[in-house]
Amino acid sequence: MNVKSRFNVLRNPVALIASIFIILSMFFYWWRIWFVGSVGEGTGVDVYPHSLVGSVPALGVDFAPDIGHSLQWFFVALVIMILMIVIGSFLKKKIGIPLILLSSSMCLAIRYVFRMRLQARLDALEGGAMIQVPSPEIEGKILVEGYEVITNLGLGYDLILVAGIIGILSVILHDRIKINLKRS
Repeated sequence: MNVKSRFNVLRNPVALIASIFIILSMFFYWWRIWFVGSVGEGTGVDVYPHSLVGSVPALGVDFAPDIGHSLQWFFVALVIMILMIVIGSFLKKKIGIPLILLSSSMCLAIRYVFRMRLQARLDALEGGAMIQVPSPEIEGKILVEGYEVITNLGLGYDLILVAGIIGILSVILHDRIKINLKRS
């Protein structure tokens, strides 16, 4: 059996839906911090899995939509998970199921790691400052020196959870719903 014949049958189309959700999660922000007050309405930073986008003019901080060093591993992991799911959806059970399970579990793990790293950074802001200013929570509102700071988790953060759950559940349907891609 050559390589071309392995990819003639899509053995798990549901897993491809999980990879689509991972791709969609990259287009929506995962976390947002927004400042309302004397800085102006609608000023803040959106955190995507591949970049930070936004600006805070009062602090002199501009985030260009380029990839940051701490987000590089994150983006690469998401791309690897997409590839693993796509390849696993074409392969037979012995190889396809572990690939899909591993990448779907990685979706849930990445989501957890993102939240824990974000919480650790917010906690470090509170403990390491020379002036003790309350730091914002991951989700919520806080008033800091005349600014209302609004933070929330975004749709991208939820889509990666959906991708992980669909990927894990798709293993049940592996080889049960097949789509023959070979032209006769």
